[in-house]
Amino acid sequence: MKRIVLFGMIVYMVLGNVGCSSTKKINENLNRIEMEQREDTAEQKTEQETSQENQEDHDTQENSGNVPKEIVPMNASDLAVTDGENMVLLDSLYDGFETTEEEIETETSENHFVGEIYVDEYVYKTYFHQFKDFEIYTSNTEYPLKGEDMHTYHIRQISLLTDKYRTARGAYIGIDIKEVLELYGEGESFSASDYYEEKNCKGLGYRYDNYSLKFVYNDRGVVVHIDLYVRLIGADSFPKDNEEEQSEESETEQICRKIEFNQAIEIDLNNDLHMH
Repeated sequence: MKRIVLFGMIVYMVLGNVGCSSTKKINENLNRIEMEQREDTAEQKTEQETSQENQEDHDTQENSGNVPKEIVPMNASDLAVTDGENMVLLDSLYDGFETTEEEIETETSENHFVGEIYVDEYVYKTYFHQFKDFEIYTSNTEYPLKGEDMHTYHIRQISLLTDKYRTARGAYIGIDIKEVLELYGEGESFSASDYYEEKNCKGLGYRYDNYSLKFVYNDRGVVVHIDLYVRLIGADSFPKDNEEEQSEESETEQICRKIEFNQAIEIDLNNDLHMH
């Protein structure tokens, strides 16, 4: 009997040892699998963080301007200036033009009249209106071509006087010419010293259809004049640098060009073309 009991105890101990050994191996396998999963998760997280950092670097470069952005040429959306409240639209009808700014009366011209041009049987008249932050020129120029009567006037030129009003792309009086290049791209350089009081002025101009936008800047690169205007028939967009080329312009072109640059001139062209 004692032998039977002893044999049973031995069998129980053996089976118990085997069970413990199997459990230990299972636990070891589970620990190993868990460790491998942790390593895989850490590796995936590192890859995701690296990818996110690369994307952030790319976005930062774009925002900082390191990545060149495409500059759209001057277009129809560039034909207005605004202060955020009022907008002045080039070539729009002057009749009905409204602004919160009060017009300033000037002593230099009677009834705002600037001058007139006779072309065949037609008379093109130009008027000047000055406000605190900008000035405009209105004219009935080319009214027969538009199917309008001679009393219909359009805003033919807008000149900014202060930094309150800005172009559609945000350019203003006082901006650096380098910033203008960033906004509009490469433009046409022209001489401006003959038309403004500042010495050593240079100009940078842009064209769209029959419209022009010009920036005049001083020797420090600061923009001091901004003009947006409709070009007259036969007129150059910007003054030429070469004096010989200027002398080859027709008298009509010279008059038109000077009107566009705010020059009040009196000239007689053999009764065919007059300006008073």
